[in-house]
Amino acid sequence: MDLLQKWASVPEIQMRQALWREFIEEASVEQLEALVEEAAILAESRELKGFLSFQAFVVLLEGDAGLRLKLRGYPLQSAESTLALLLQDQAPERVAELDELEIPPVFAHRETTLGERRSLARSFNRDLLARLACDSDPGVIQRLLQNPRITEADVIRLASRRPASAAILSTVFQHPRWIQSPRVAEALLQNPYTPALLAHGLLFMTQSALLHKIVQQNPQSRLAQLSRIRLKSRQKRAHSGLESEASDSSCAVFWLSED
Repeated sequence: MDLLQKWASVPEIQMRQALWREFIEEASVEQLEALVEEAAILAESRELKGFLSFQAFVVLLEGDAGLRLKLRGYPLQSAESTLALLLQDQAPERVAELDELEIPPVFAHRETTLGERRSLARSFNRDLLARLACDSDPGVIQRLLQNPRITEADVIRLASRRPASAAILSTVFQHPRWIQSPRVAEALLQNPYTPALLAHGLLFMTQSALLHKIVQQNPQSRLAQLSRIRLKSRQKRAHSGLESEASDSSCAVFWLSED
């Protein structure tokens, strides 16, 4: 079993992050750069083992400034490799202030504790779940995302919240099911409060149609510039694949004619 397949079989994203961290400590720069590249390519093609492994790597980088600083000191083989691009220093378009993130009351007649709100997030009451979706605690949101009564439309509204804390949007990004929804991914990409590294990572995990849409909507934005890089890379790889197939085909014809 290859590494990415093994890591994708691990049930928790935190465990996949720990496996990445171990690999970073033990692998050479070339091995790390190559594995990140492989994971990104598989994520672009929506292959689960690459998608989940790349997701975990992006979350690991986003949450560990010390690791990013360490990796920036590595002698990477290419300034255009996936790892090099992810390590570019970026800031989100907007950062929510604390006074903008007030939690609306769940019940009009009484206050609720954090533990109670986390418990209520498992409720089947749709009206209650809608109110809890405005919560600023990642633990509440994590339980909401796991609730079978939550729909894609609910998650899109959650990913579109403005203002929103980085922690809440990161919680949506980390969910293994909802982050695979193109509409949820688009909501995160279009949200100026989404942490820049997560948004950049999403560009590797989403379909080309959305990348074209980002470029058309705001061609001068940083996200549009990165989208163009991703599209160019995909076109180059597709062209190389066609050339490889043509080469294989011509070889087959040559050997047949020799017989």
